[in-house]
Amino acid sequence: PNLRPGCVVMDTAAVKEPVMAWAAANLPEKVHFVGGNPILSKALRGLWGVEHARADLFEGGLFCLVPAPNADPEAIQLVSNMASILGSKPLFVDAVEHDGLVAAVEHLPTLLSLAMLETVIDQPAWRELRKLAGPAFESSTQLVTANSVAHSDLSVLNKDNVMRWIDAMSASLASLREVLSEGDVDPLDDRLLHALEERQKWLHDRGEGMWYEGPDTEMPTRTSLADALLGSWWRRKPKEESETRS
Repeated sequence: PNLRPGCVVMDTAAVKEPVMAWAAANLPEKVHFVGGNPILSKALRGLWGVEHARADLFEGGLFCLVPAPNADPEAIQLVSNMASILGSKPLFVDAVEHDGLVAAVEHLPTLLSLAMLETVIDQPAWRELRKLAGPAFESSTQLVTANSVAHSDLSVLNKDNVMRWIDAMSASLASLREVLSEGDVDPLDDRLLHALEERQKWLHDRGEGMWYEGPDTEMPTRTSLADALLGSWWRRKPKEESETRS
């Protein structure tokens, strides 16, 4: 009730469908909601908490934007301009697609680390296994952290998507088991080489920010920061509001 007509509200939650549903149910009709999820660049990932706040935190990253169906185009442009000013590339995506994607690359890896850790530590041989566990085991279980515990609710909120990716992972593991049972090293080598090639391409593209086949979103070029951020939004809204009141 305290939000002025025409204002823009956004969030930065990592799961979008529940947030979009909340916004639709609770925000006034003339308030424009645009969901957001900043994806930090490679150099800045893993920096959590206010103690890691810095001016270039969003530089070189992506900024996922999920506009509500009734969001005004100029409100959407406002948030897009903001993301560009912060140094991020705006990436427009709907809530369903967003949550399906993050389930694979954010939630699933944490659960796989958990599964890997539980598979070993719950065995009677753990007392001896832990003596031999080295970099491979450490790397594969490093996502089980206090931060993952604090955000475990995200996997539950996004459970349908996460369960689909768990099924896909289970199928991949079953396929690898079948390869091993056949005793032929060539299929395993082929899969490892293919995965290595795709991983190296991904790491290169992420490092270079090469995510777009078409032209990138350009940074605002207006000299005034207010104009660059708000465009005509901040100039026209008071007039429209006064006309509405009259």
